[in-house]
Amino acid sequence: MDKTALRNFAIYARRRLIQEIKNKAARLGITEEGIEKPLSQNSDMYTFDIGDIEPYKIYDDDIVKYNRLVRELETRAEHSDYKTAYQGIIEEVAYTWFNRIIAIRFMEVNNYLPDRLRILSSGREGVREPEIVTYYYD
Repeated sequence: MDKTALRNFAIYARRRLIQEIKNKAARLGITEEGIEKPLSQNSDMYTFDIGDIEPYKIYDDDIVKYNRLVRELETRAEHSDYKTAYQGIIEEVAYTWFNRIIAIRFMEVNNYLPDRLRILSSGREGVREPEIVTYYYD
């Protein structure tokens, strides 16, 4: 087994996850420099200026998650500085998602998933689209 390829993939995947998480946080006004407040805050919708044609909007459960994230960042920033708190949260989220994806893949390969339906790949030769996309109605 080529462990170098596995290590390189893990490093690549980690960096990619971290960047995507930073991008998602930036859409919510959360960057390494600080937290920008939403343009508008209703009880059912927050609007964020992301420098695009349309503002980014979140609703319902996403508002609760956003508020929880902001509180967690502020709490951690009290014990250190904001930049360290931000980096820590981003690292934790990337670590969590990486572990979840690897666990799903492990379960998929070993047929541990309840419906034997593949989430991340296809069981058929030459097909790149995951089975969950092909058979989502089932």
